[in-house]
Amino acid sequence: MDGDKSVKALETTQNISENIDTCDIKNHKLFLTGFFNTEHIVLIIWRPDGTVVWLNKYAGRLADINDSFVKGEIKVSTILPAEVEGLIREKAIGKENMARHYEYTGPLITKNTCKLYFKWDSYSIPDESGDEYIITTGVDITGFKFTEKKLQEANEELSVWQKEMAAMNEELMAQEEELKHHLTELKKQDEALKVTEERYRLVVEGASDGIWDWDLLKNSAYLSEDWSLMLGFEESEVLGYYDKWVDRIHPNDKKAVINNIKNCLNNKCSHYLYEYRIKLKTGKYIWVSSKGKVLFNENLVPIRIAGSHTNITERKKTESKLNYLAYYDILTGIPLRATFMNSLKDTIQISKAKGICFAVLFLDIDNFKIVNDTYGHHIGDRFLKKVADRLKSCIRKKDMLSRIGGDEFTLLLNNLTEKQEAELIANDILKIFEYPVEINGHKLYTTFSIGISVFPENGQDGKGLIKKADIAMYQAKENGKNNIKFYDYEMSRSINYRDDLKRSLRSALEKQEFYLCYQPLVEAKAKKVVSLEALIRWRKPGNGIISPNEFICLAEESKLIIPIGEWVLDTACRQIKEWHDAGIYNSSVSVNISVLQLKQPEFIKMVSEILLKTGLSPEYLQLEITESSYMEHIHSVEENMKLLKKIGIKVLLDDFGTGYNTLKNLQNFTVDSLKIDRSFVGNIKINVNKVIVEAIILLGRRIHAEIIAEGVETKEQYEYLKSIGCNIIQGYYFCKPLESEETVLFLKQDMKAVFVKL
Repeated sequence: MDGDKSVKALETTQNISENIDTCDIKNHKLFLTGFFNTEHIVLIIWRPDGTVVWLNKYAGRLADINDSFVKGEIKVSTILPAEVEGLIREKAIGKENMARHYEYTGPLITKNTCKLYFKWDSYSIPDESGDEYIITTGVDITGFKFTEKKLQEANEELSVWQKEMAAMNEELMAQEEELKHHLTELKKQDEALKVTEERYRLVVEGASDGIWDWDLLKNSAYLSEDWSLMLGFEESEVLGYYDKWVDRIHPNDKKAVINNIKNCLNNKCSHYLYEYRIKLKTGKYIWVSSKGKVLFNENLVPIRIAGSHTNITERKKTESKLNYLAYYDILTGIPLRATFMNSLKDTIQISKAKGICFAVLFLDIDNFKIVNDTYGHHIGDRFLKKVADRLKSCIRKKDMLSRIGGDEFTLLLNNLTEKQEAELIANDILKIFEYPVEINGHKLYTTFSIGISVFPENGQDGKGLIKKADIAMYQAKENGKNNIKFYDYEMSRSINYRDDLKRSLRSALEKQEFYLCYQPLVEAKAKKVVSLEALIRWRKPGNGIISPNEFICLAEESKLIIPIGEWVLDTACRQIKEWHDAGIYNSSVSVNISVLQLKQPEFIKMVSEILLKTGLSPEYLQLEITESSYMEHIHSVEENMKLLKKIGIKVLLDDFGTGYNTLKNLQNFTVDSLKIDRSFVGNIKINVNKVIVEAIILLGRRIHAEIIAEGVETKEQYEYLKSIGCNIIQGYYFCKPLESEETVLFLKQDMKAVFVKL
């Protein structure tokens, strides 16, 4: 991904609570807020390094942490007992989407020395970029522990009572008939007490929301009153329990639940645990966590299970929402990169086994930033959603569309008979966007640059196929956008060459490999030089002279344009001042600047310091910025543009006629000069170009801006431009860009003599 787009793909460590707050799902936001801040649930979101990202209010009160804590200041060890944190690190971290349940029997000591007991759950999930987060919840079971203690005390009283009965039994031994009678009664009472003791003990070990005790031999079950009513049982002792219980399990869960309990009983497991959906009396299904303890007889035959049902419906909804946010784009509803990569991995395995091909398409919206800057991000978001819907209409059911960046999409085309099928679908995408996207009465036109890589021709791993489709997409943009390119090896060679240039750029300034040339701007009628444009050149050892067309875009991508641009400005101002002082030249210099420079907060200060240091007056400096760059970033550079005018520096719009909404924005900001784009001048014989050039000249007169025609190479072009009132000419017809020494020689010539030669 390219610079600005990769920034958005890497914003993966945001506070998860903020992500939830920005969801466009208002009903769920109220619910989630209430759920997260309930008085009996601790909720903590933290990273594997122990740093707390977010915690709910209840957790904060227990640990005496105020609501305004800063991310990174609090460690999870200040909230969780050490034993709990250790279990989570051992069993949860690094195990994506795997739930782990722990019950910590020791107390959690709060800020006011209260002892509270919690049952802890942890989940590990990645975000969009693969960064891991641990979600830890703790359910307060202090009341349950209190009940447990009371039952233990009751058992101790029972034990004392049994000892007393034993003493009575010894006394009755003296009377044989009474002894038999009392022994029979005592046996009955002892058996009843054992059943009661076992039931209460099992209840304590498995208790939660709903209590159940299933007699496997009789196939009858005891259910707590509330739970029995919820499931629609009229009696607390349910006969024929198995069939009635199975009948209430959700059809999609039934087979798995039955197999799970059979495996537990057949494998002699002492504990049973499973999560499934069960139907209530109302017909509504809820999610339950069913836990139980199995009792075996002396022959290891299971005879009873007792435990609890816990309603976990809300937790499942939360898990589902978090899982959706992790794997699907909340704006468009289509899969994110992680989901796409998993599907791509599976497709590669299937295609290898079956010997079939498939294609990966990398799609990038052309000029999407203009939509955001012109209409605002709220329109931009709705635009993206409609674009995604339109893309989905072009693909088959077996294919997958994914959004992997702000305005970047990938498309997996499965099971192709030939790669031309991919081209047909790509062409359908281009055609469907010939029609505007309408939002709030605005008709927004857009196009796509599409790159295609094919399996197995272009590679056999997912990352490689996406990278090559991305390279092909970049080539499609280089070829004028709104077109399709299949990947080929030459594209990689071109990318490698660009990468080599980008690496070399970092040291070129330090090694003094850059130099400036100057091209005259000539007043057409007076036939005199009125300005010089400073043009950077790069003399790279081993490669010769590198054209600015090759390295300026790389300098902007790497932001090296900022120091390089400062060097150009300083060098040009210094040179022009020297020529002024020597009486060689007495006019201005024009310097090209990048929008990245103009957006810098210190740009105006930097320009002022160079003028002060070199001694050049601001009236002799013109700064050129391309029309398209200016229009794309107008709101972020407008203030600096006004400050430049305020200190007396002229501003020139280069490549005029190629931008968007320029006329509208010229109402708010007056430029000093407009440079007619060379594409119009080079084809001046074409009538439509003549009309455009004449319209630009008329516009220049109306807004009191000088009009400059660049790229003038023939006498015919010069004569025509002069005849329609274009007052300043630049191009090879008069002079190519010259190095400093050559420029001095040119300036010393009589311009009238130069024109005679021409």
